[in-house]
Amino acid sequence: MSFKKTLILPLLLLAGCGTLIKGQTQDITFIATGVDEAECTIDNGVKYKIKNGETLSIMRSEHDMKVDCYGAGNRHKSFVIPRELNGWSAANVANGVVPGVTYDHFSNGLYEYPEKFTVDFSGPAPGYGLPEYHDLSYPNPYDQKIEDYTPGTLRIENDSVYQKREINRTGMGMEGNNPFSRAPMGSPDITSMPPASTGATGAQGGHLSNPNGAWSPAPITPQVPRGGNSESLTRAMNPTVFGGNQ
Repeated sequence: MSFKKTLILPLLLLAGCGTLIKGQTQDITFIATGVDEAECTIDNGVKYKIKNGETLSIMRSEHDMKVDCYGAGNRHKSFVIPRELNGWSAANVANGVVPGVTYDHFSNGLYEYPEKFTVDFSGPAPGYGLPEYHDLSYPNPYDQKIEDYTPGTLRIENDSVYQKREINRTGMGMEGNNPFSRAPMGSPDITSMPPASTGATGAQGGHLSNPNGAWSPAPITPQVPRGGNSESLTRAMNPTVFGGNQ
């Protein structure tokens, strides 16, 4: 019985020998050529950033590693590094494929990546692409005059269509500075003042001018000075000069 236990215990320890020997992490180094400064983003289910010449410890994964790199001078490269099987996983055949490989798979110790990857940025730097406003979803660049630096008239897209604008009257508005312009006016059918007396002649010389009883003032008769001519009128208006009425 003790012999069986002694035999089974090492087999259980070796069931995940890929994980036990290599571990769940590994170191990876990034080397860039053709530029002095470069940075890459690597993604194997977990994203990492690594710069030129750095060595980074990453988790092993069953996924391929996506690499997206940028170098000085508008240089860009992206590629995929496929994951490989750990060499120590072959030892799982000796102690049983199912327990050993299964353990290494779920612990990610079954996989590994190259210890170093190199990105070559040599050659002339490519230019930038066209701006996105040439896409159909953007306004026409020739209508917008986005790159026209010659003298011209400024305009925006809304000005290409006529828009009717209503006049908003505020304050006095079109009615001038007259504060009584909005005052209510009297109705034209208001009756006149009733007569002051029932006689033919009203108060203050008024008289009834129509059979309905409406009152109106008596006409004013001009008082002609004595003499009735222009000379006597002139003397009456200037007593100091002419010494009184003559």
